[in-house]
Amino acid sequence: MTKKWYESKTIQNAIYSYIIAMGVLGYNAYQRGELTEPDIAAFAAATYTLKETIEGRKRATESISSSSSEPIAPEKVLPIESPDLNTILSLPSEESPYEEEKETDEDSFQNKGVEGNSEESELEISLIETLQHPYRIRVFRETKIKTAAKDSQTLSLEEYKTLEEDDSFSIVSWSFIDASNHIKVKLKEGDTQEYYLFVPHIKLFNPEGKEISIEGADPDFVLANKTPFRLPGYSSTFYLEDSIIPGGHFYWREATKNGTRIPENKTIVDNVIAIAKKLEDVRKLLGNRPITITSWYRPPHVNRAVGGASRSKHLGGGAVDIIVHGLSARKVQETLRSSWTGGIGLANTFTHLDLGPKRSWRYN
Repeated sequence: MTKKWYESKTIQNAIYSYIIAMGVLGYNAYQRGELTEPDIAAFAAATYTLKETIEGRKRATESISSSSSEPIAPEKVLPIESPDLNTILSLPSEESPYEEEKETDEDSFQNKGVEGNSEESELEISLIETLQHPYRIRVFRETKIKTAAKDSQTLSLEEYKTLEEDDSFSIVSWSFIDASNHIKVKLKEGDTQEYYLFVPHIKLFNPEGKEISIEGADPDFVLANKTPFRLPGYSSTFYLEDSIIPGGHFYWREATKNGTRIPENKTIVDNVIAIAKKLEDVRKLLGNRPITITSWYRPPHVNRAVGGASRSKHLGGGAVDIIVHGLSARKVQETLRSSWTGGIGLANTFTHLDLGPKRSWRYN
């Protein structure tokens, strides 16, 4: 008897490998916001049906070949059920956090790489909700609670836990860390473990719900934890750690590349402030998702070094290249294209926004 295609072990293994590979790719696309849960569920149903068809045909063939000439009672056919979405999401996958983008512009960009570690897991911390505790932390920008007052990029996953915007929890005590923009907290009485939080990403409240000024609580805090700088056309002192718009989500350290690109004149400063205001609206429109700025103001020598356009809006401080966490660049562009009043550049990994006239283009 000629062997059927579904009886071939080689073909079976190839199909199973394909199913697993596509499952992993689909899950990673889901994590990046390129696929929705219904997309994943539909794919799961299709692959599960294929798998059951192969195995069903194999079982039927084996049953026929091993039976006698007696008639075979028909096997009861059960409806094929799609696996639960959680089953698909349990497939092995890699984390794919965004790295900082290389400089991008209307005329030049480089795709970023991704890296991940699927074997590590985040630090396990039980956040307390007991209202009797004297202090309460509220997160207003995605951040980390850590076991050391260091940049989370230098820590392993076992040394921090990610906190989402609007997360809230109680602590029993807090204190400043010398020469660090962090506070040290204890989560419960008698706990010997201390944790650290980045001050610009949190707010501190007393049991009555009144906000406590972390900076005002210690007169030395500003000197120890903030980096002052001056801006042309303004007499006041600015700090890299402060938000450009009071209470906003975009910071002077982002606009000035950590103080290495101070605007040369007041017009540039005003453009930075103007686009920062518009970015707050963009953030709301995109569901208040965290936004990473990969490029903002560029002095002429920097713009030349990265191959930027000679009339790039980045030169005037009125342009940004952004990545929105949890959304693909394509989804961001589809959402903003009709509402953004300036220029919008469409790339595979980022979106360019500027204060110029309304127009759009796609990077090659």
